[in-house]
Amino acid sequence: MLSSIRITLGNALLWTLIGFSPAVVEAAEALRPPKPSGFNEALPYALATTAEGTLKIRFSVLETGEVESWEILEVPTGIDNVHELTRETVEYWEFEPAQNAHGKPVPGTYDYVWMFSPYYRYELARVYPKGSAEVKQVFDALAKELKLKFPRKDEANGVYVSKWIRFDKSRFSGLEAPEGIRPFRVRFFIHIPQGIEPARVYFNSELEAETRPARLSMLFYNAGGFESWLFDRLEEKLETQGRLVPRNFEARRELFRQLAPGSSDCSQKEPMMSGVGNVSNPVLIDLSKHDLIYPPSGVKAREDAQVIVQAIVNEDGSVGELFVIRSTTRNVDFSVSTKQTVSFWRYKPARYEGCPVAVYFTVVADFKVR
Repeated sequence: MLSSIRITLGNALLWTLIGFSPAVVEAAEALRPPKPSGFNEALPYALATTAEGTLKIRFSVLETGEVESWEILEVPTGIDNVHELTRETVEYWEFEPAQNAHGKPVPGTYDYVWMFSPYYRYELARVYPKGSAEVKQVFDALAKELKLKFPRKDEANGVYVSKWIRFDKSRFSGLEAPEGIRPFRVRFFIHIPQGIEPARVYFNSELEAETRPARLSMLFYNAGGFESWLFDRLEEKLETQGRLVPRNFEARRELFRQLAPGSSDCSQKEPMMSGVGNVSNPVLIDLSKHDLIYPPSGVKAREDAQVIVQAIVNEDGSVGELFVIRSTTRNVDFSVSTKQTVSFWRYKPARYEGCPVAVYFTVVADFKVR
């Protein structure tokens, strides 16, 4: 089954995406430096979540826009075969050539920079050996104590969206911001799905911050330190430590059995196809529908795009793995934006024979320039 979302440039938020730092350009006797083509294939490790540090590649670009040579200047840890993987991709990259003061194409250099950090997560979730109603009650008391305001909430489905919270160290005592990041304010997206045992808790965040030394204003998704800080406060109240929710379904079944043996007659099945046979479709909880962010690279090119992703909507309504199955553009930023957005969404889960089940569900994202 298909779910469709649409965004137009006219009302898009033009923020830089998670973990990505715009390229730093150094021109070689050029007024305007080279500009990468929007159709360049993405580096195969660009979205790695285990890497840490900075990848920096310097390109020498001919006046024709072809790559004359390239050199890796900095390498992050946690990625194997960086040079080999880079070589397989960047040799096919193309650029708009640099220009001199008279608009004539000239050779130039371009520095590609990508920042990897363990602080960034698409999803932070934990499971507790308690019922969801009890955990929700404890969280409500914690939110009151921390003076978290939720102008948007759906208590029946356990979905909360907080106000923007100004960052100050006294309020976020014990939280260390990532190096090179100066936080301004943060907003929490919270999901404590109701009616299930053991309880699962999902915390997501948006962080508005400034990077140093570049002093670029950015919006980061899931800056993990903020979720971890909130989990620590919750676990102090629960007097128990949560366990990470495994993505592997067999591991999930085993963990749930350990934490809440015999709590449900519903067995945790492998993902099924939504809308097929007696399997119902998951229903999006409107409150959780986080808007798409039009990627800056698409804005510059004034490019329309459609991205189709296949999502696993878990038995508790959370979004698990996301796979891009079709894109009308080779600009990977559109795929990144779609996956980041959909990861925030929450659903009323699909059901089979009266039990909530995980399903494969297709989402179509349309990016339109007015």
